[in-house]
Amino acid sequence: MAEPAGRVKAPPFWQERGNQPPLEWGVLEDTTMAWDMDAARAAIAALRPNGMNVDVARHWLALWRDGAPPTLGRFDAQMPRSLMPAIMIFEIRRGATLMCLRAGEYTRLAFGFDMTGQSLLSFTNNVDREDRLDWCWKVVEGAATISYRAIKPAQGAVIHAQGLTLPLSDRPPDGQRYFFTHTNWRPNGGDWIEGSVATDLQTPRERAMRSFALPPEAEPSANRAASGSPAAR
Repeated sequence: MAEPAGRVKAPPFWQERGNQPPLEWGVLEDTTMAWDMDAARAAIAALRPNGMNVDVARHWLALWRDGAPPTLGRFDAQMPRSLMPAIMIFEIRRGATLMCLRAGEYTRLAFGFDMTGQSLLSFTNNVDREDRLDWCWKVVEGAATISYRAIKPAQGAVIHAQGLTLPLSDRPPDGQRYFFTHTNWRPNGGDWIEGSVATDLQTPRERAMRSFALPPEAEPSANRAASGSPAAR
């Protein structure tokens, strides 16, 4: 079922929150990791995204600049508006907090509430919180993940919607990092009634990760090619 007529498309993240556009922190010196676009492309392919996740991955790769994934500001400004209702953006502090900065409309319908501004850890079983923090930190260091979340729509049987998670490259001096998740699930029929869909918020049982982070001494392939170093030939 198509989205009801007259529904207003979500504005960019900074307009929704009534703030100024996010700062373009860029990529500061990182003593532990380096990004590699070729490795990122291979990691995503190995995870076998399907549905709209294929488009999300393609757009994310197209937004790389200077050998790094998009920043939060560039991602929010340049990702297609049609994909944003199915995207959640998170802020993580290593071993400490995991906050949802923005939850798109489809995720609100899937969960039955708006997770914007809430801690994902508050919806996570105590025994799984450390694992969830560690898993998400690996993403922002340079990894792609695929997971399958159980969703019970308003009509029909439970489905397992594929989700794709990818990092953003901001490196603010306070230590926070950002990443996003896109779900393939789309509301249909009675799903547009908030509260009619039931979704498991715990850590998905079926998930996989592929890293594309390089140690600092390893020069990313794009840089090797640009420099004409022997490793590129």
